[in-house]
Amino acid sequence: MEPIEKRIQHIVEPIVKDNFLDLFGITVTKLKGKTVLVITLDKRSGYVGLEECALISRELEKKLDEMDWMPEPYVLEITSPGLDRPLRHVQDCERFIGRLAKFVFKQPINGQYTYQGRLDGGKAEQVQVLLANGHRIQFEFDNVKEAKLVVEL
Repeated sequence: MEPIEKRIQHIVEPIVKDNFLDLFGITVTKLKGKTVLVITLDKRSGYVGLEECALISRELEKKLDEMDWMPEPYVLEITSPGLDRPLRHVQDCERFIGRLAKFVFKQPINGQYTYQGRLDGGKAEQVQVLLANGHRIQFEFDNVKEAKLVVEL
């Protein structure tokens, strides 16, 4: 039997694409006897707004209810990756050039496992970051254990 996330993905993706959004992730958990379904949306041209989340929520809820996909009660939550969003691949680093990001590495770079700096580009599997001291580091994205944007106030 197919995992529930995969079954839901087949339902969610067409609705999301029809609204010019991207599916960032699906999480299914149990909480107090209910299934909690969290759909995370993304948008290449900026940030996902509250109106877009509400629209997808209405469309998806209608579709899920029509399909009677879940015999037990469930909670549907539509969200975005947020301002401190994870960076999951080089394309994310290219998309957010100029933004402050924090990287944690699997193997150290110049003796350090963590760096924070401005995204300064990316090509193929290489990412370049401008550090606060004016130095640049370049690394393979395969060496990244965790990466996310840093919220600036």
